[in-house]
Amino acid sequence: MGLSLTYTIQNRLQQYHIADTFQLALFEKQRNQFEDILKLAGYNLHFYIEEEQQVEELPYFHLIDKQTGQYITYRDIKELSISKYINSFTIPITTLWANDNIDFEIEENKKRFSTSEVNLILQQLPNRYEVERVKIKEYIPSTYAATDEIILLAQDHDNILSNFEDIVINQNRIFTSNSQNSKVLHFTALNNPYDHNYDLIENYLAETYHKKNISAVSFNTANGNDVIIGLDTLANRFEIYDGKKIFIAGNKDDIFILNNRQFAINEIKHLYAKEGNDSFIINTLPIQQDLGLIEPDFSVYNKHNNTSFFGCYIDLENSSVKYLKRPFTRFEYAQHLLKNFINSGSNASQLVASIDNFENASGLDKAHNIIIGNEKDNILSAGNGHAILHGGEGNDALLLTKGYANGGSGVDRYVIQRYNWMDHIKILPDYRFYNQWNAEQQIFINPNQQKQLFKFTRLFNYHSNVVIDEEGNNGETIVELEYQLDEIKSFALKDRDIILKIEIAVPSELNNVAKSDIEIKLKNAYGYYDNGKHFLTHQYNIRTQDGFILAPYLPQSVNLLID
Repeated sequence: MGLSLTYTIQNRLQQYHIADTFQLALFEKQRNQFEDILKLAGYNLHFYIEEEQQVEELPYFHLIDKQTGQYITYRDIKELSISKYINSFTIPITTLWANDNIDFEIEENKKRFSTSEVNLILQQLPNRYEVERVKIKEYIPSTYAATDEIILLAQDHDNILSNFEDIVINQNRIFTSNSQNSKVLHFTALNNPYDHNYDLIENYLAETYHKKNISAVSFNTANGNDVIIGLDTLANRFEIYDGKKIFIAGNKDDIFILNNRQFAINEIKHLYAKEGNDSFIINTLPIQQDLGLIEPDFSVYNKHNNTSFFGCYIDLENSSVKYLKRPFTRFEYAQHLLKNFINSGSNASQLVASIDNFENASGLDKAHNIIIGNEKDNILSAGNGHAILHGGEGNDALLLTKGYANGGSGVDRYVIQRYNWMDHIKILPDYRFYNQWNAEQQIFINPNQQKQLFKFTRLFNYHSNVVIDEEGNNGETIVELEYQLDEIKSFALKDRDIILKIEIAVPSELNNVAKSDIEIKLKNAYGYYDNGKHFLTHQYNIRTQDGFILAPYLPQSVNLLID
């Protein structure tokens, strides 16, 4: 009859629209990743499970001024009355359609306030306004409908699956899923290298799948309880989300990326790397997210997740991964003290993942990372967060910005990454100027639009300290600096250790004279002997970012006064 839809139906349609839009955005992210990253890295096949997105209301409210009986609006509409007590019972049926449109325009023009804004106003003026929930609601993605997948691209899994009695595998089916939206992105040499094919996984495996056309394969089965056996003879890449996982790689250089959003103690990830030079990477921590926040990587809004972690613990030697519940306060933990710290339930979570046969591990930026190597040649990277790295046996490469690194036995290489204090702050509006509501102008007062507040993260400091603790006598160690020669301000021998002091200017709009001081301690250059002398036991060779090699000339024996 030409009547407008009720608000209930409009809101339901809006829910569907938000869910569909978010789902399309997630797929667009997968497609861009395939085109811009995976293909360039040599992958020509990407499996992706598209989960049904669920949304919930993001609460908004209208305010009615009790003194005038009028709603607070975005703009004045003289032709339309926006009184709370508008009389709609006298409207003739012949003009109902027009008035429905007017009613919708009125509703759209009412100013919308978030929960925090309403609280600020009512704290200041507790009796001035009446609060009313909006009729035209806003929604945001909150959860997902997790599905379970089994992908078996190889049959040789060394009976690993027999260790899991609750897993039922049909060896005759390559793909099993309860998802209705399983997708695959792929291309071969016959296709345009700048294009991709898009298909359902079932159709692809039945009609197109040939191992000879695959260069490397990537998997993202999203959330749920999943089993994947990758290809033995090609590189595999696994994106790991919530749920129980059993992922088995092959004999090439495989990559496992942990993107855990919600931590659950009964959702252990079992990851098997087999042969090759394999890497385990933690990409996200399950943290509490602000109300209404959607991360740039499309992480799901969830106001109920109140778990907060400070970093991660990766132990390649004992095949375990945990999250840190609290930051560590010392860098130079002896390994037995470190084990006690991790084994305490108040310091670390229960097991997150079991990782078998890995060579390399990477922690998160801006977090506390404890990474333990094994007997293999490891690459251990802590990003720009606080670090404790132990390489163990083997010829290891240890990368850190600040913290403690001990390569253990073997010929080790250290990379000290550049420290920039600006990486450790967040620029935020200064909310001290937004919490005063002007009832006459109906706006929040902000006397200084240019004023900004910068908030330091819990890891921030203008200064950075690095300790390199290399074991063994009569050895040489390469220390690579992401600093230039002229940034090294002093070079000294203190006790048995070599001390480098670096100063870099990092001016910004927030601090025009900011400088970062970096102190690097190269431990145990000298060892003590019974005759009272200290003998040179370790040679540190330093390579700067601009190509200079510093090989300090130190006497073979000295008399040191040790504090």
